[in-house]
Amino acid sequence: MNDKRAPTGATREALLCAGREIFARRGYDGASIREITRRANANLGAVTYHFGGKRQLYHQVLASFAEPLGARLARAPSDPAPPLDQVSAILGEFFGALLEQKDLPALMLHELALNKPAPPPVRRTMERVFGLLLDQIRSGQEDGSIQAGPPAVLAMNVVAQPIYVALLRHRLKDVFGLDVGDPAFRSAVVTHTTAFVRRGLSAGDEA
Repeated sequence: MNDKRAPTGATREALLCAGREIFARRGYDGASIREITRRANANLGAVTYHFGGKRQLYHQVLASFAEPLGARLARAPSDPAPPLDQVSAILGEFFGALLEQKDLPALMLHELALNKPAPPPVRRTMERVFGLLLDQIRSGQEDGSIQAGPPAVLAMNVVAQPIYVALLRHRLKDVFGLDVGDPAFRSAVVTHTTAFVRRGLSAGDEA
């Protein structure tokens, strides 16, 4: 594909695909515009033309992971589903979004290593996930179905489960032979982790 003749949408998508792969492999600082455009078979100025620059492309790459998560969360049960059911649904969608994207864990690790403020797409998504969980945990505490305790701490513990598995997915496979890329095993991980979280949050004796 030559960037001068390719459809604008095709070039933009090729740059996004190349950006996902290279940012995941090298991080933001290690990735170069030259390598990205070469991988996309685009002109050197294509990133500036289509996105405005490297930082904007990076944010669009992050958004390409974050926005589908927002769509998945929109499918989670809403009122009048009990709070524990809603927490389970949010956790399941969050888990699925993290584990089904092969480049996402590497991007997350690079972001954590930077020790800088979260980019806007990441911040918006995390705020949404955390906010949804907080709302349901508070509702469950009000109706007595969720145990007492700081709602933010409980929400943090829920969020930590899928993030932990996503970040360690390659080591889990290398060391223990546990492949979360396998749909059957991934489904088992989500099912059992969700049950574990429900038991941890429940104010009763839920099995």
